[in-house]
Amino acid sequence: MAHPDDPPPLRPDAAPLRPADRHPLHPAAAARRRCRAPGWMESLIVFAIGALLMHWLQSGTGGLLGDELGIPENDAGYHVRMAALLPQHGLLRTFPWLQFAWFRDAGDGFVSHHYGFHVLLLPFVLLSQALTGEPLSGGRWAITACFGVMLSVLNALLAAGGVRFRWLWLALFLLMPSQFFLRHGYIRAICPALTCILLIVLLIVRQRPIAAGLAALAFTHLYLGGVTFVPVMIALLVLAWLIGPAGAERFPWRSVACLSGGLLLGIVSYPYFGGMFEFLRLQVWGSGLTPDIPVGQEWKPYEGVWWFAAEHGGVLMSLLAAAIVLRLRAGPRLSLHESWLLLLNFGALALTLKARRFIEYWPALGFLSAAWLLSPLLANAEVLLRRAWGGLRSARPAAARVVGWILLPAGVGLCGWAWIAALARLRAAAVQPALLTESQGALVGVAVGFALLAVLDLRRMMRGTARWLTAGVGGVCAAGLALAGAAGFAGPALAAVRNETRCPYDLPAIREMMQFIRSNSAPGEIIFTDDWDTFPIFFYHNTHNYFIVGLDPKFTHARRPDLWERYVAITNARTPTSRSVRMRGDDGTTRMEKIDIRLSDIRDHFRARWVICDRDHRALAAALHRDRSLASLVYPSTDLSVAQRAPYMVFRIHAEDAAAGADGAAGVGHVAGAEAVWLGDLSPTWAEQGWGELRRNRSVAGGPLRIGAVTHAQGVGSHAPLRIEYAIPAGMAWFEAVIGVDASQRGCGSVRVRIEVDGAERFASEMLTSASAAVSVRIPVEGAERLMLRADDGGDGDRCDHVNFGSARFVAAGASSAAAGARHEEDGERAAGRDVP
Repeated sequence: MAHPDDPPPLRPDAAPLRPADRHPLHPAAAARRRCRAPGWMESLIVFAIGALLMHWLQSGTGGLLGDELGIPENDAGYHVRMAALLPQHGLLRTFPWLQFAWFRDAGDGFVSHHYGFHVLLLPFVLLSQALTGEPLSGGRWAITACFGVMLSVLNALLAAGGVRFRWLWLALFLLMPSQFFLRHGYIRAICPALTCILLIVLLIVRQRPIAAGLAALAFTHLYLGGVTFVPVMIALLVLAWLIGPAGAERFPWRSVACLSGGLLLGIVSYPYFGGMFEFLRLQVWGSGLTPDIPVGQEWKPYEGVWWFAAEHGGVLMSLLAAAIVLRLRAGPRLSLHESWLLLLNFGALALTLKARRFIEYWPALGFLSAAWLLSPLLANAEVLLRRAWGGLRSARPAAARVVGWILLPAGVGLCGWAWIAALARLRAAAVQPALLTESQGALVGVAVGFALLAVLDLRRMMRGTARWLTAGVGGVCAAGLALAGAAGFAGPALAAVRNETRCPYDLPAIREMMQFIRSNSAPGEIIFTDDWDTFPIFFYHNTHNYFIVGLDPKFTHARRPDLWERYVAITNARTPTSRSVRMRGDDGTTRMEKIDIRLSDIRDHFRARWVICDRDHRALAAALHRDRSLASLVYPSTDLSVAQRAPYMVFRIHAEDAAAGADGAAGVGHVAGAEAVWLGDLSPTWAEQGWGELRRNRSVAGGPLRIGAVTHAQGVGSHAPLRIEYAIPAGMAWFEAVIGVDASQRGCGSVRVRIEVDGAERFASEMLTSASAAVSVRIPVEGAERLMLRADDGGDGDRCDHVNFGSARFVAAGASSAAAGARHEEDGERAAGRDVP
């Protein structure tokens, strides 16, 4: 039975080869031969090769952790922990673990742009939790499986392009830039996102537009970046049709319509639809492509185009250049899908030159484009080779037999040498006693996988050549030579990638430090970290406490550039100092403001109770140690000379002087004597709320207490659902407050507020929003002991439910409060504006 990829049989009177007729994508050849998808055996082998290769890359040990694997980079801890939180918390609408990071233009709504990736991680994380007692290994297992799937889809695309000897192309794939393999080893949505892109291309090529639309829908939910990638793919598909010869192919309206429909359906069904475009504008443009502050290295371009070409893109660029030149010279003309893939390659290359993180996409697209362009030319070469061998056997059988006897031992001998050399170059254990250790044995599996692929592919070519030259022998020999060649060039680079994926953190030290902080802190106490990029690993080990900034510096800088400037100056130990900051007003105008920055801003503006310093921030640790009125060294020793030898030091921030007030604004508007007591001057006996922590004289987000157009310098700010209890001071007869949703929420948020006195309800509000008028209350409390403030969300979830109790206080019988209250509100804007953190 003929193999589906076999070329038509040759006749003695066969016409000269016509590349256009031989290529499966050309319309003239489509009626005679369609390239089928790879069989299940081939797909399974390719999946195993990809999974085993990624397992080996991720299994580098040594360094700080010894034999412990850990995690390969910063963000992995965040993604694994978010996946582990899903069963308990579901999809988070707020993110209290970052107190000074905002994901939207207004309010505190959270946008989890990786929520689909976290859902994908969940079964692996749960399995890891059950088998190992911790979820971290599940992240590695998920990426290992995803890389296997990605390689299988890439192999299917090679088949869809009529590419022969796919196992040789997969061996060539090992020569792709090392940064490609490094980034795909990260526990991020990188590998799943590339898989979605390749799957969409595959389904469009195979004329399955509805399935491609569903893949586009899934892509937007898996990773919010799909909202930007899919429109580009659609636009480039249309452009590929436009630049093709007029009338050569019909407009791909079904593909365009299905992809557009899937994209739109994915957008409107996205759980965070309300904030997705704000988030994309903030991160992709504000932090990625047009940053105005220093950002992570991955968003920066490579040092130079020529350096990039030499160090990372040399092999691929050479392959692409050769493929384009040969195809343009020898033909046939490009089909619609070949043009599309070539444009995708150029688009990904442009992004890679703009920001180095896109190296995670370009090599796969460029590799596929080159393989498709060369496919018809290599198919003709195979036909010529078979014709020449057949002619030799027919004309000179004795000479053919001699050639066969020479090639067989040479091939077997070279194969044995090649396999040993390849595995040794990759530092595998094939030449060591421990052959099948968990990590090194993976490379043996990769080699066996390539051999099996070669056997499957070469069995039809070996038919009829010689009875003693079996497909198995030829396949093993060819695979050994191919693997040796690829490993000879790629081996050192892949070994370097394996070393680079080792965990950079001292995880035992972090575990012990976080255990100390958890044991000695109340839930929600804020930790000031000396680097925004350490948040993910700290968050993985500690969800008991909150942190200040993380994930992306733009999440803080976009809304509060003054806070970001304070953070940068403090972490670099450049205090006291002054900075000029461009601030944006509520009306959209900007103005320059001068701010004074002090070390005590850790407490006064960031409300932190703990500070973590690593070895790179010894100057900050020394400054904290000198200021004994602000902080005390508590871990791992109270002796600085001992503690500074440890990876991390922890300082405890002292509570500020009670005479100074809660946030540096105390004393403003107090009624003389004992006639009144401001609620912000009291500590609650019980407090629980839906997000953040109870704020005195500030909103829960840290801004001024604003209800409507009035700003209150005194009061408390919280977040529904809330339950806050106070002991009523002796001699007080009334409780007064102005209640409403904080004006900064701009129409977002809805709450119902209740007030109880000694368990009896004394006040219940209607539905309140940020657009509602303020509600003033005056409740008798004489002789009572406890006052309870309650608030529930308005039935639409706890999104943006910031509740303010402005000018809240207890008033003695007969005391006059109108004058004091008016003076307080009149001075409120100035007082709050001076000290808002």
